[in-house]
Amino acid sequence: MPGCHAPPSRCEAHHIIHWVDGGVTAIDNMVLLCLVHHHFIHRHEWHVTLHPDATVTVLPPLEASA
Repeated sequence: MPGCHAPPSRCEAHHIIHWVDGGVTAIDNMVLLCLVHHHFIHRHEWHVTLHPDATVTVLPPLEASA
């Protein structure tokens, strides 16, 4: 998440396409998020995109659907 400085050792793997929706557990479908942001994204349905250059975009629900 922008502005979060949690080290990877304090993060969890987040499935970009959730495994319940058919997402696979693979590097190109995962990003690391701290516990707080991981739960926040699920609770508020934010959208995470992992780009081919390994950058990540995180958008709130309204911006992601626009």
